[in-house]
Amino acid sequence: VGDGTTSLILLTCDLVRNAYTLYKQGISPISIARGYNKALSEALEKLEKDARPVDLSNREKLRIIAETAITFFSSPEERRQLAEIVLNSAERIVEKRDGGYYADIDWVSIVRKRGHDVLDSRLVNGVIVDKEVVHPNMSKTVKNARIALIDYALEVKKTEISTEIEVKTTEELRGFMKEEEDMIRERVDRIVESGANVVFCQKGIDELAQQYLYRSGVTAVRRVKRSDMERLERATYGKIVSDPEDISEEKLGGADIVREEVFENEKIVFVEGCREPKAVSILLRSVNDDLLKEYEREFKHALSAVLSLYKDPRCVVGGGAELLEIARALRRSAETLVEEDRLIYEAFADSVESLIRTLATNVGMKPLTTMSLLNGKHSKDGSGYGIDAVKREVADLDGRVVDPYLVVKSWLVSAVELATTIIGVDEVILTTKPKAEEKS
Repeated sequence: VGDGTTSLILLTCDLVRNAYTLYKQGISPISIARGYNKALSEALEKLEKDARPVDLSNREKLRIIAETAITFFSSPEERRQLAEIVLNSAERIVEKRDGGYYADIDWVSIVRKRGHDVLDSRLVNGVIVDKEVVHPNMSKTVKNARIALIDYALEVKKTEISTEIEVKTTEELRGFMKEEEDMIRERVDRIVESGANVVFCQKGIDELAQQYLYRSGVTAVRRVKRSDMERLERATYGKIVSDPEDISEEKLGGADIVREEVFENEKIVFVEGCREPKAVSILLRSVNDDLLKEYEREFKHALSAVLSLYKDPRCVVGGGAELLEIARALRRSAETLVEEDRLIYEAFADSVESLIRTLATNVGMKPLTTMSLLNGKHSKDGSGYGIDAVKREVADLDGRVVDPYLVVKSWLVSAVELATTIIGVDEVILTTKPKAEEKS
């Protein structure tokens, strides 16, 4: 399931498709929407009943959930290693708040770089900044880094309106230039006096400021994205400073090492060895950009799945096993209903089963044969039977393939909300350009 995005889209489409069939049979859109919501309530009750608690200290269980969400990798070794990176990332960024757990997926940055194999991907206990050191002579490696995070410019700002300054003598010109130099020097001196030996600046650093910083033995990186500045703040425990007057030793962050590396002529800066960082980075490697994008998507799916467990530590059997249980429960309820309600419940169950058929098709199995076999197994041998996508067979997946309860609940609710919204639309107006404009 991953983060449920694909399941959400597929279920929404099938619910709308079945709703159109019901509409052609004379059932009003309002009745269909009402029936879908009733069926959803029963589906959620079944999901709640089947959900099992997850021990967050059981790393093996969390790894299984992460591996379930990583579907793109065919090698068990790849899935296991990348699941470990996902778990380590989640453990770093999760924090306790108000008696529960809280984490934001944006606290994990994923930096894609071509070259090597995906198994060379690794977790960085700190932040990767996709920028380079501003001055060629500045140190490219700084140990025991004391890091200043500033979001003010180390350059002379241009005025917002057009101005003209009349200079009549060379002394006036020198005085004007000296005033600018003194302002830049004063800002750099304050940074140096704070004890910083590394500066990450959200804005610009001009050549004069670069020279002053270089002579003072300070390594600097400019035009750092705001999101990276916030991650640096969480990882190094420094404070972002907005006023040059406020820079001080207490607001500096720390890291064991800050270094610049080159990847295929692209330079990036690593901030590593942060103590108990609350933001981390993943260096993702592969042979081309297309694979890197797909791997990044898989990482985010797995990370979302693991983080959802910290919000609600429950899970259900994956591989379509729980979906079939929900569909079977809805069909049993449909048998007690009459006329329109029965048809709507059966349409909802068909839509849920369509996800299982899609899964069977995607792994190279025959949908009709697979559904027949699954129904037989659930009737006789238990509710844990689903589709083993790796072995391409129907198997008992209890404890082997696991989906987070909160993720499944979320996409079920969202799919029904979206479908009922679409069903309630009376008309759609499409506007097209006149043929004369199209020809021109």
